[in-house]
Amino acid sequence: MKKFLKITGGVILFILLVLIVTPMLFKGKAEELVKKEINKQVLATVDWKSFSLSLFKDFPNISVGMSDLSVVGVDKFQQDTLVYLKEFVLSADLIKAIRGDVSIEHIFLDKPVVLAKVLADSTVNWDIMRPTDELMEVEDTTATSDFSIGLQSVEINEATIFYVDQTMDLITEVSNVNLKMSGDLSAETTKLSTKGTVEALTVSMEGVKYMNKVKVDLVADIMADMNNMVFTFADNEIMLNDLKLGFDGSVGMPEEGFDLDIKLTAKETSFKSLLSVVPKELLNDLEGLQANGVLTLEAIAKGLYIDTDNLPAFNAILKVDNGQIKYPDLPKSIDNININVLVDNPGGAADNTVTDIKTFHFELGGNPFDASLLLKTPVSNAQFKGGMVGIIDLGSLKDAVPLDSFEIKGIVDANVTLDGNMEMIEKENYEQVQVKGSLKLKDFLYTSVGLPQVNISEAQMSFTPKRIALDKFVSQVGKSDFELSGMIENYLPYVFKDQTLKGSLKHRSNLLDVNEILKSMD
Repeated sequence: MKKFLKITGGVILFILLVLIVTPMLFKGKAEELVKKEINKQVLATVDWKSFSLSLFKDFPNISVGMSDLSVVGVDKFQQDTLVYLKEFVLSADLIKAIRGDVSIEHIFLDKPVVLAKVLADSTVNWDIMRPTDELMEVEDTTATSDFSIGLQSVEINEATIFYVDQTMDLITEVSNVNLKMSGDLSAETTKLSTKGTVEALTVSMEGVKYMNKVKVDLVADIMADMNNMVFTFADNEIMLNDLKLGFDGSVGMPEEGFDLDIKLTAKETSFKSLLSVVPKELLNDLEGLQANGVLTLEAIAKGLYIDTDNLPAFNAILKVDNGQIKYPDLPKSIDNININVLVDNPGGAADNTVTDIKTFHFELGGNPFDASLLLKTPVSNAQFKGGMVGIIDLGSLKDAVPLDSFEIKGIVDANVTLDGNMEMIEKENYEQVQVKGSLKLKDFLYTSVGLPQVNISEAQMSFTPKRIALDKFVSQVGKSDFELSGMIENYLPYVFKDQTLKGSLKHRSNLLDVNEILKSMD
């Protein structure tokens, strides 16, 4: 018995020694192979703090690990870190690795930070793959490949992703991303089971936050045809806070672009689910909010996507019928909310896109407000037709929506229509453009802690195709009084073509207490 125990103990000790010593023997070769494969594929500076091999983490596979891994751009992006990972672990088949053939089966990314950037000249920092002809030359120098992919699973832990697009003044931040995907990517056809969560998604454009810390949950089963590179979705679901969306269809990856046939539909049809993704700066205390109304949200895309000049046909519909917003602690509500928005493109260029805000209606304090806008050929020659008309009682707004730390009242009276196109504006054929109307503000009062009281007894702006005229503006800010008049020119090219805004302003005051104004700015 003792002899048996000694033999058994010896065998176990030998196995442990093999598990410890084997990675040490192959560590240098594995690190050299990884560096060679990376250099063959990318034009970037790739570095890591430490490199490790282990047979314990995923036995009987061998684990290759790199800590503090970074990918830094070149040329214009040499100061930017495209990707940083606290830990990057690849799990490979041990037997193949011993033969010198590394087959990747599992990938684990711990706390990755990704910065994707588009410069004003449309240059992107993730375009780091070597050109195809250069890549072929590198590959031709190697007789046989000693590196292959047989992925069974990918796991991402606590990722942070930033997307900055200077061409659109767009910033997207995705915080605390956790994702698990399993499936045999080495098979000709396989099912990829995917589960993921995002703690906070924030999207802002031109300084305006359209999504602020929205929580995302994703469950998706994807049927993958690896031979034809076609991925089909079925019974999938994505949650944006309380807004539940289902999507199905397929995405193909031909030699150029993406072949899309996908549909997105809101599974939750309550108006309140849509409000859950509205930034808290615009609509707070959602938990106590009473909201009624029916939501319709659908989007489809079908065809080949290559670039903005070669788009698939796409269509998006957003409708809200008979909506209402009511806070239980406030006396009034926003009633009869009706929204009907259509975005449509039959395919081809982005210039074929038609955006039609057919209906945007609500009633506040018994006063109706309506707006509409039809926009065609937005790239070549923006054609616009729409307007807004109605009265907003800001005092009623205070009684319907909680306003933190400030008080407001006054009457806004709007009546503006527009009909024309950008070519008329650029050629200064203002008589062909129909833009007219006025925007009036009366008995406006704003008070907030730490700021002087703002009182605008009367203000009026009138609209023409060429300018917005400030016809009258009489106000009191604390002890200071202001009378203003002037105009803003080039406002339509500013709105539709991002051109420079011009204007002039005249100011008259009997008393200007600069000390009071500066003190409020501390």
